[in-house]
Amino acid sequence: MATMAKVIANNDVVHIAWSFDQPVAGCAGFLVERQPADGSAAWTTLTSLLEFEDRKDPNVVNKSTKTNPVEGFRWRDFLDATSRNIAVRYRITAMAAKDGGYAPLPGLTPIVSSPAPTARSTSISTAAFSRPRRSPGCSTSMAAPTCRR
Repeated sequence: MATMAKVIANNDVVHIAWSFDQPVAGCAGFLVERQPADGSAAWTTLTSLLEFEDRKDPNVVNKSTKTNPVEGFRWRDFLDATSRNIAVRYRITAMAAKDGGYAPLPGLTPIVSSPAPTARSTSISTAAFSRPRRSPGCSTSMAAPTCRR
């Protein structure tokens, strides 16, 4: 089975997409993990803000993609400060439902992406983006800004 993973880094967000050339029988979702491209640290399991209807737990906000697999073929990784300024790679593992939980789908090798450089920050230059400033008496509508005189 042919597989592919693409990774695009944009500042502190990395977009990950993967595909298979045919349907994956028995797949219940995907475990997504990150690692520095040089292998200097262990794989880190990404968290998921989405959850299955039958497993909703209001007491848990960020769930692991190991216990709550991604039910799609793309994901975004919002990098923390320790994962910025380095190249990272991702491992995507197809998961099967097993004994009330999930386990890697047997016989299917995980997909490992090519390295992607993340945002670099330097002391020489910085950039900041903000919303337009509002002057007293001015509307904030971008379509038709107006100011009272």
